[in-house]
Amino acid sequence: MTTRILGDDPRDRELAASALRSVFASYVETGTIEVADRPASDVVAEFFSRIREDLRPSTPLTEADGGDEAVAVESEARPRVNFAPTLDHRSALLAQADSAFSGGNHEIAVVLWATWVEHNVNSVFLQQCRRLDVSDESARTLLRSVGLRVKLTALWELASLPPLGKEAVGQIDQLSSLRNSFVHYKWPEWERGDPDGGQQFHRIRAGMESITQKLAEVEEEAFWLGRRNEIMSAFDSFHLDRTRSS
Repeated sequence: MTTRILGDDPRDRELAASALRSVFASYVETGTIEVADRPASDVVAEFFSRIREDLRPSTPLTEADGGDEAVAVESEARPRVNFAPTLDHRSALLAQADSAFSGGNHEIAVVLWATWVEHNVNSVFLQQCRRLDVSDESARTLLRSVGLRVKLTALWELASLPPLGKEAVGQIDQLSSLRNSFVHYKWPEWERGDPDGGQQFHRIRAGMESITQKLAEVEEEAFWLGRRNEIMSAFDSFHLDRTRSS
């Protein structure tokens, strides 16, 4: 399907494959396609069946009088589902944060780590709200109305997401507090001579490993039922077979 649309340029085909993979993951994570205890091949097959239907124009093509020949009018045809592509900066944020830390720019690393955490928290909450049939507008209003700690506790519970645990919430609190100290120029006393000041950055970096792991576990449990690798591997195999046969 994608290769016929974009042609034979390898870069186009790679881009199309990556985009289709993201759409598939979105269908699973929003509950459009249920994982349950179904075989992975069934989950993938349902996606390809649904995506063809969703991309089919919802407005039937009509025919206008074109003299001796009928002319198809396609200008009003639209897909049944509106896709709204978004850029996911999370991988880039982590890479840039690690680079900043290694270069001694610890404060910049903290800002980037904190931004990564908020991106992930917001993304997980939005996906779960879609599964619960809560509108994006309402979900985003909630996210804009409360602080990070309330998102991690009260909103997390209201959305029936797996709890992050006190340790992870505490680590994120520390990261957020340190980020705010730098962004709002409110450095605590230890920064003005306390020998422990530099060590706090290293503790934050160590804590990021458990934070990233915990947030990944929440996504895995809530959206994929522990089967992400299995299902994504099935998708890759299925799509590769289709590409070779097209």
